[in-house]
Amino acid sequence: MKHSKVIPIFKSGSTLDPANFRPISVLPTLSKIFEKIILDQMLSFFNINKLLHNNQFGFTRGRSTTDAGVELIKHIFCAWENSEDALGIFCDLSKAFDCVHHETLIRKLQYYGVKNTALKLIISYLSNRKQKVIINGKSSSGSPVLMGVPQGLILGPFLFLVYINDLPHLVGDSHDIVLFADDTSLIFKLKRQSFKCEEVNNAISKLVHWFNVNNLHLNGNKTNCVKFTTTNVQNLNTNVFLNGEELGPVVSTVFLGITLDAKLQWGPHISKLASRLSSAAYAVKKIRSH
Repeated sequence: MKHSKVIPIFKSGSTLDPANFRPISVLPTLSKIFEKIILDQMLSFFNINKLLHNNQFGFTRGRSTTDAGVELIKHIFCAWENSEDALGIFCDLSKAFDCVHHETLIRKLQYYGVKNTALKLIISYLSNRKQKVIINGKSSSGSPVLMGVPQGLILGPFLFLVYINDLPHLVGDSHDIVLFADDTSLIFKLKRQSFKCEEVNNAISKLVHWFNVNNLHLNGNKTNCVKFTTTNVQNLNTNVFLNGEELGPVVSTVFLGITLDAKLQWGPHISKLASRLSSAAYAVKKIRSH
């Protein structure tokens, strides 16, 4: 039950670069039933004791990407209503699920009260796993899995939620954070007359340090900064730095499938959606005679 077959799912970019594929693990059906039983018990334990942070929207019952989007936009509107601007930092983690350090995850489970036989079961689940890749009928020899939680499995996403659950406590109440699994978004409320970049840069430094300590890599090239301002307000000059390099603001970014621009005017999102719908409508038109 610990031997997984990895199916590479292409994301974007060059098909010759293995980094552009998402590894999805396929396990026997019996293993999935076993994981479902474990997940139900762990979810019950975490929900009863209210251990999962309220700012986490990913892989949680009754919550969706829509809820996360509403929460993020609510924080921006709240800043505007107080005559403040909002600075959004949209973090991109590289291979987050594959970088989970097993010993760190076990210590966090112990902290939340998972112990004795239950903890031994999770340790057994994570240890001595093997995986092999099958492409075009050709199979690799296989290799041991020394870190990470398998993607495509039932228990893996929940274990990642436990792994990242203490991150919002690091940010505290001074700033707003919205999580959807590994998608991490920060909203800083900026006073227009007395804005200080040091506060933002210190918070980002703490965030980067937390990622490093927990073996997660923040991809600076795909991490975006957006200054949300109303149409009648001039943009602030902000000097935001990530790993010593200035994080220049962008006009818009994609948040869980929603295109957000700096003025929260939905033109960019509608344009992208219309383009996708046009392609779908054309496909339907071509096949309608059949």
